[in-house]
Amino acid sequence: MEIEYTGDEHVLEMSDGEFAITLAKDTHELINVGAAMDICVGSYASEAIDRRCTILVLRCLENYSTVGCIELRDTVVVQAKGVNNKLLRNRDRKFVINWLVNKGLSIGTDDLRLDDLQIENSEPMEYTTK
Repeated sequence: MEIEYTGDEHVLEMSDGEFAITLAKDTHELINVGAAMDICVGSYASEAIDRRCTILVLRCLENYSTVGCIELRDTVVVQAKGVNNKLLRNRDRKFVINWLVNKGLSIGTDDLRLDDLQIENSEPMEYTTK
């Protein structure tokens, strides 16, 4: 079943050429992402359809592999999971944190903890918004 989004939600999508964050298109994508990552995101289908949460998928563009899944409630990220419900890898987390800042979102989870995140440079990153 398709997940219907408003134009405002489409501005959440972003890419930097290495990674892309996109809105989950439908319940089939949620189930497929859940199976590929061994996480329970497929069980969020009814919440996504009813607009109680927004699910976004993080992909590595080099091989279009799914490397993360993000649950957003209003403007707060409440989950950001990697494969097997582990923390996102360092470089994946960097992209997600920069995405949060770029989109004016808040962190509401320890999944995006900053204590062990090494940021190599402080120059602003360039992104393309879909």
